[in-house]
Amino acid sequence: MEEIRKKSLQAAEYLLGVPQQWSKHQFEREVMCDHNTSNFVESFNALINELKEKPVLQLLEGIRTYFMEKYSEKREVAEKLWRHDLTPYAQGILDSNASDSRFCVAINGGHGELEVSEGTQPFPIDLTKHTCLCGYWQVTGLPCKYACRAIYYSMGDPKRYVHSFYSADNYKNTYLNYMHPMPNEDAWSTFPFPHVFPPISERGIGRPARQRKRKPDEPRKGKRSVILRCSICQTLRHNARSCHGGPTARQKKAVAQKKRKNEGPVHGAPKRKAKNDEHPQVI
Repeated sequence: MEEIRKKSLQAAEYLLGVPQQWSKHQFEREVMCDHNTSNFVESFNALINELKEKPVLQLLEGIRTYFMEKYSEKREVAEKLWRHDLTPYAQGILDSNASDSRFCVAINGGHGELEVSEGTQPFPIDLTKHTCLCGYWQVTGLPCKYACRAIYYSMGDPKRYVHSFYSADNYKNTYLNYMHPMPNEDAWSTFPFPHVFPPISERGIGRPARQRKRKPDEPRKGKRSVILRCSICQTLRHNARSCHGGPTARQKKAVAQKKRKNEGPVHGAPKRKAKNDEHPQVI
């Protein structure tokens, strides 16, 4: 905050007035998320990128069919989960935190309170209140690596300390409803209401923009300038996905001969002796 205050006092005062928007310890605990970004908006904008040029009705139909298929895929995943399982997202984070807890050391204090240290930094843990000094457990509802170390020390299962927000039952209830199939526009019912037409708009000069406007300090999106190298055959200009086994020995030899021919003789290199010079003929 001091660095921000040096650059702009007005920006620092604004951030201090809205700490719930950028500081994790001020996030709402009911949300169970430690991220507060606009990535969802950017992802949705990229999703409808191919539909932006269509009329409004076709745009909405494209969005509807996409989420209709997406909900169906999520329901198929939810049906495979048992009652005491976690969501795939929560299970992946919990496995990662449990693996990182191997490098932590726990000391039992009694009544569910433990002290877990990593290096020289101790972290008090309360298993009854589901709290940790780092604050990750309280914000996300998932045990952090320090909490996992304390749970394992107490001979417990980290799954039992995960918030019910990530349970399989809630995951199934989220995608329980579905979107009903709809007929074509020609089969819709008619209503005695006036038709609403789009406003008259004039086409601007030039081709309409399809990409969002970037900020002045935001890096521009450009083509990749790095030459690709295949991890299988170690040749350039393609990757492992498009690899066909690499060049053969005959092709490598032809390339080497062509390279030596283009380079020419190296200056200062010793000349190769002829066979007659090695054994001079005695008269």
